[in-house]
Amino acid sequence: MIGKRGRDHKNRLGSLIAIFVLWPIASLMMAIRQFRFKESRVVFVLFALLLGFAFDFSDPLTDGSRYAQWFIEYGNKTFNDFLQDLSNLGQYGNTDIYTTCSYFLFSRFTSNPHVLFVAWAGIYFFFLVKFLGTVIDYINEKSYRFQLPAVVFFIGLTLFMPLNAINGVRMWTAFVVFFYAVAKILLKNDNRYFALAAGTVLIHFSFIFSLVFLGFYRIFRNRPVFFYCLLLISFVGSLSFSTVFAPYVDSLGEGIEQKVGGYLNDEYIALRTEAKAAQVWYAEYRQSILQYFLYVALAISYFWLKRRKVTPIVRQCFYFTIVMWSMFNFSSATAVQGRYFFFFAFSALLFLTLAAFELRSDRTFRKIAYCAIPPLAIWIGVGQLNAIQSFDYLVLVGNIFTFPFIFFNI
Repeated sequence: MIGKRGRDHKNRLGSLIAIFVLWPIASLMMAIRQFRFKESRVVFVLFALLLGFAFDFSDPLTDGSRYAQWFIEYGNKTFNDFLQDLSNLGQYGNTDIYTTCSYFLFSRFTSNPHVLFVAWAGIYFFFLVKFLGTVIDYINEKSYRFQLPAVVFFIGLTLFMPLNAINGVRMWTAFVVFFYAVAKILLKNDNRYFALAAGTVLIHFSFIFSLVFLGFYRIFRNRPVFFYCLLLISFVGSLSFSTVFAPYVDSLGEGIEQKVGGYLNDEYIALRTEAKAAQVWYAEYRQSILQYFLYVALAISYFWLKRRKVTPIVRQCFYFTIVMWSMFNFSSATAVQGRYFFFFAFSALLFLTLAAFELRSDRTFRKIAYCAIPPLAIWIGVGQLNAIQSFDYLVLVGNIFTFPFIFFNI
């Protein structure tokens, strides 16, 4: 039996890779249909490399354009310059260890930014697929069936992050690494992954705050009253960061001052406000629509959990969501509160997904799932339609016959 399973695994993987070589998008469609099998995840990562190559960084207003320019400039730097940049993080172009090391490593053998984005896309989607794989493995272990309430939330969790997240590679790569570690901690009770979560500060400095809240969760995981107290405090303490901590940023060193100050200055806030005003109403309010839906869903879940017996894992996912909700509240007075909304919403969708699988026949969660469809559809639709415009369509739909002509022109 084991031998037959191994052969089936190799056959599926071999077929998917062969089709990928001929026509990548067809292989992706097949992998989606077979998503419960581990070998399908290889195709997702392979297609991610193609996404990285197809990424369009020509718009000067995007983060990707700046990364590409800094990468090209790095081609003229020596190893001593690289060491100097590491000692002066926060200066022009040297934002974090992850990007600085990437610039130096890949600039040694190429000046083509497409290669850099291929690597970044591979790393980003590798950890995103590992996170989703951890969730699917847990579902398979429990022999849960995919029914409507669970499917709604699982799709929301899968498509929550935009495809063009590599445009802001630092923040979102750190984000998926952080949540992969969180999934291992919550679903597998594997505390070794705290080390991986701690490594996210090397990718984006702001994750020091996420680690503080993760540590708070870990310390008080068996005393939920502390989580509820933290949430209540966060509703009235949202101004603390901008009004209390910001004046002391300049005492933490020039690099930290430039990083944090860049998110708190009036010019940055004005640019964010202007960009928001240019959006259509459903794009402008998509966060608020999903945000208040999750507020209601979690409030219902709180009373529901008091009356129902659930597995400790689902209950711990709820507690972790409360902690992430608190972190989001504390950031709400800053210009980057939208980033911390991702932490809250992603953890909430993880909880709702697992809860819907465990209690698939529960009427309460079935109703919550029906109500979740509009806000999730707006969030995913607006986000992914905007994201897909960041890629070269010919590369994504190309095949073995068209690629030579496409690559020659890039």
